Amino acid sequence: MKYQYAHPEFFRDWESPDLKKCNGRIVLYGAGRRGSVAAHCLNKMGVEFICFCDSDRKKQGKEYCNHRVIAPDELADKYSDMAIIITTNHFYTVAEELRKKGFLHVFSSVSLFLEIDLEGYEMYSEEYTIRNIDQYFYSFIHYNENISYIPQVQIPVTMRCTLRCKECNSYIPYVKKAEDFEEGSIIFAIDKLLTAYDKIGNVLLYGGEPLLYPFLDRLIYNFSMNDRIEKVTIVTNGTILPNKALQEEMKSDKVLVRISDYGKLSSKKDELLFVLKEAGVHTEITDFKYWNKNPTVDVLNETEEQLREKVKNCCALANMITLIKGKIFFCGFSAFYDYFKAVPDFGDNYIDLLESKEQGENLRKKIENIRKMGKDGLPKQACRFCKFNNFEDDLPVAEQTKEHYEFKRIY
Repeated sequence: MKYQYAHPEFFRDWESPDLKKCNGRIVLYGAGRRGSVAAHCLNKMGVEFICFCDSDRKKQGKEYCNHRVIAPDELADKYSDMAIIITTNHFYTVAEELRKKGFLHVFSSVSLFLEIDLEGYEMYSEEYTIRNIDQYFYSFIHYNENISYIPQVQIPVTMRCTLRCKECNSYIPYVKKAEDFEEGSIIFAIDKLLTAYDKIGNVLLYGGEPLLYPFLDRLIYNFSMNDRIEKVTIVTNGTILPNKALQEEMKSDKVLVRISDYGKLSSKKDELLFVLKEAGVHTEITDFKYWNKNPTVDVLNETEEQLREKVKNCCALANMITLIKGKIFFCGFSAFYDYFKAVPDFGDNYIDLLESKEQGENLRKKIENIRKMGKDGLPKQACRFCKFNNFEDDLPVAEQTKEHYEFKRIY
C-alpha cells in the first residue's frame, strides 16, 4: 500500500536532508511508532542510519527496529555532527534543544512521510500507521498561520458507555449522571468554525460509546455531506452493533469506523467488523499494547520553568481541537477538566462558539491567539493544576473499575 499525505502543498518549502549525502550518518530521534515508520522509509531507500535517540529512559540501552536506542547525553557526546531526523510530534521543542547544544543538521521527518511505501512494514496495521502519520503532520500546521485548515476536531457525543475503563480518555468513571450532547449545538459549532477556516481534516466522533448516541446517523450525514470536511471518524469499543440506518450513513467514502480492540471486553468486535465490511464501511482495528495514566489535577506550585517544560512536552501540541457543549478547547484534558468543573473557569483555554459573536476572520484571529499554547511556551491557567506526566507509565489496556472517581478540590 502507498500512503500519500493529503496536503503536500503545506510543506512545499520545508528543508529536507540530502539522504544520499547523509547515508550512514543519520540518527533518528524518537524510538516510537513514527520512528519505526521512519526506519522503514530509510530501509526502502537503501539509506543506513546509526541508531535511535530517545529521552524515555525505559527505551534507552535497548534495541528498536534492530538499532540501539541511546540517551540524549550520548547523542551530544558522540554524534553532534550527524544528521538528526526527528520523528516525534514535538519537533519544535526537540529541534530547539538540539540547536542550543550545537547540532547543525536537524531535520523533521516530513520529507520521509509525504509519500510512504508501506509494503513490508509490519510493526502496526496500515490503518493505524496512516493515522499516526497524519497526526505527525497535524502537529506542524498551526505553526503556519497562512494555512486555513483545522486538522482535527474531536467531539464526545455522549458520556454514556458500555464499559467503565479506569483510565478512560473521557474520564467516564468520574461521571455522576451521563448525558448525550445536543445534536444541533454540535452542528452549529462546526458550521461556525468553518466560517473561520477553509477546511477541517477530520471530525472524530467518540464518547463514551458513540453507538449509544441516538443522533449519530444525523451527525455522520451532516458532516460527510459537507465538502469542507475531509473525513469523519467514529471510535467504538466493539460492544454494540449499528442499526441499518447508521450502517447506511457509515458507507460514505469519507467515513472510517475505528474499533478499539480491548480483547474480551470488546465482546462484539468480530461480529461488528463482519457487519461493517459486508456493508462496505471503511474500518480500522486499533490494537493497543498499553495505556497511560490520565492526568488529573492538584495544587502543584510548579516554577515557571517547570510549567514551560511541561507545556512543551504536552500532547496538546498534536493540534487537535476538542468540542464539548459548544466550547472548543485546544487541550483534550482541559476540556474535561472544564466539563467536570475540576478547575476554575479561567476562560483562557477555550472559545464558546455558541456564545461568541465573532465569526469569519475575527473568529479565526481569536482562535489563533488562544491556540498559541505550547507554541510560545506559555501555559494556560488550567495547565498550572494539570498533573501531566508525559506518558511515562505503561498500564493494562482498558482496565475496568466499579469505583466512582472524583477530581481533587483545588478551589
